[in-house]
Amino acid sequence: MMQDWLPETIAFYRTAAAHSNYYRHLAERISAHLPPNAHVCDAGCGLGELSLALLPFCGRVTAIDRAAAPMEDLRRRTAGLSGLEILQRDIFENRPPKPYDAMVFCLFGGMEETLRIAAEQCAGPVILIKRANTAHRFSAGGSKLEHFTPEAAEERLRRLEIPYRAERFSLELGQPLRSLEEAERFFRLYNREEEMTSEEVRGRLQASVLPGFPYYLPNRMRLGLIVFSAPDVRRIRRRG
Repeated sequence: MMQDWLPETIAFYRTAAAHSNYYRHLAERISAHLPPNAHVCDAGCGLGELSLALLPFCGRVTAIDRAAAPMEDLRRRTAGLSGLEILQRDIFENRPPKPYDAMVFCLFGGMEETLRIAAEQCAGPVILIKRANTAHRFSAGGSKLEHFTPEAAEERLRRLEIPYRAERFSLELGQPLRSLEEAERFFRLYNREEEMTSEEVRGRLQASVLPGFPYYLPNRMRLGLIVFSAPDVRRIRRRG
């Protein structure tokens, strides 16, 4: 499902990223699997926070997303920044002049589309970041997400006999909030089920020590990192 990039959605994302080391730690883990001086594609990059965090570890990063709003926001924030290419386009329609040295799919795409894109556009490692939580964190009842878990991705790779490496870890990416009213607006944006009462929203919050943000919505992201090789995918596809 494509993210709805409303102005308030972008503001919430930016605030969360600005007050967390989530993307830096994630980029450090990904960097262990990248070739030296690699040209890396961040597929479905959203606001590009991971693309920016990857820059110190790469020769070049191409950030791709088909949504206009996050791409425009990223261009405004990074005008004049070297090493970053920003492309607003559907990743399926992307035709790089030469295959990327590596591709990253962070909380983006199902396995079949990922395998197809990797086979067509990547020369080396493909790094997936999958959410290990099986319920949507900000819904009242917890919408199920089983089809996008690391376990589901690994099962597909095993069935195809594609070698891979995997690891599990967790990182915090919570939401600092300026007021209870802002917290209620946040849940109205992200709650995928029945509307939550003010009391239910308050029950999810913690006190925060961040200046200007008296409330904090914790969000411990349980993640899986999976690495496989694009040439292995092409070999399997040729075999049929």
